Amino acid sequence: MRASRTRTPAAAIAAGMSSATAALDSSRRIGRFAWPAARVWTHEPCGAAAHCRQLSGGAPELRPPAQAVIVDQNNFNDVVMESRGVVVLQCTAEWCQPCKQLSPKLEHAVGQCDGVVLARMDIDECQEIAGAMNIDVVPTLFLIRDKKVITKVTGDLTDAQIADFLAKGDAAAKQSDAAKTLAQAGEHLAAGEIEPALQAYGRVLEADKEKYGAVAMAGMALCALVRRSSSARLHLPTPARPKAALCDQPVAT
Repeated sequence: MRASRTRTPAAAIAAGMSSATAALDSSRRIGRFAWPAARVWTHEPCGAAAHCRQLSGGAPELRPPAQAVIVDQNNFNDVVMESRGVVVLQCTAEWCQPCKQLSPKLEHAVGQCDGVVLARMDIDECQEIAGAMNIDVVPTLFLIRDKKVITKVTGDLTDAQIADFLAKGDAAAKQSDAAKTLAQAGEHLAAGEIEPALQAYGRVLEADKEKYGAVAMAGMALCALVRRSSSARLHLPTPARPKAALCDQPVAT
């Protein structure tokens, strides 16, 4: 990807990314793709949280599929980072076939949930944001609740995996010392306190690298972005072109 000429809302992205409580550990690629069996979905009112329940029988209670909001450099902050509810951010690309296969399933599942916004971002059109969020595989999904990134997953998903992904809107309730330190790092970064933020991310890596390592490293990268943008116009190096994830069993946290 080539660096975009449009300025990124780096501080807003930093606040959300740095407050995350889960991240992808690894991804597997398999040279085939299989559609999952059909599922019947319904919804449970749950305020801002997203709870989607899979039913094994009974009459379907289906809503129309969700209409994805297309986000770009101009509206990313308003649609994604400033939302007070639940946002599912789907990172995709025009050339990514698994992204096209995932989209209708995701739209259907999100449509059955209360208070959930589906946002779709083309990484080739938002290269600077994609670089700041360390997106190196598509499709990539972020679950954002109350301005905080809750979890991240890559690859095509089955219906059951989508339901599990959406249910993690409540997973933020599970706190650990590493999660609390991660939240503190996000507060430092949002306040422009770069050195304390870097130290906090370092402690997160030492405490629980397996679970929070990816998010902590992303936070460190955002520290560098904020530091550079405070003194000069941001110019990101050209990252490697993401590869489409051809996997039917992605690894999710």
